[in-house]
Amino acid sequence: MRGATVTAVERDGSRVRLRIGRYSLLLDGDALLSQGRPGAPGVTARRFGELATDERDSLTGTRVLSAVVFHTGSVRIVLSDGRHVTVRADEGNANWTLFSAEEALVVCTGGVVEVRA
Repeated sequence: MRGATVTAVERDGSRVRLRIGRYSLLLDGDALLSQGRPGAPGVTARRFGELATDERDSLTGTRVLSAVVFHTGSVRIVLSDGRHVTVRADEGNANWTLFSAEEALVVCTGGVVEVRA
């Protein structure tokens, strides 16, 4: 996913789908968007479910500098404009799915990660 461009950000009910190159990442509404790492001094993180459409859409065109999936179920994506997309699994409630061509590659439900590809 590194170097790929965010081509679309779509609402899917209470979830958000990021289309990134040939991949698609479906996140629950608790995923965070921040300018810098959430938890760092002076950084405010907002839930995707609280963002206005134009705020979500502003991710389109950014490139992925780094994308990490942790064994705990957490996800961190760093974008070319300095923003971070983060799913925290610290409360065991991480829910997301990474697709390629609509086939689920990695699924995280309740913080449990299942690699399918």
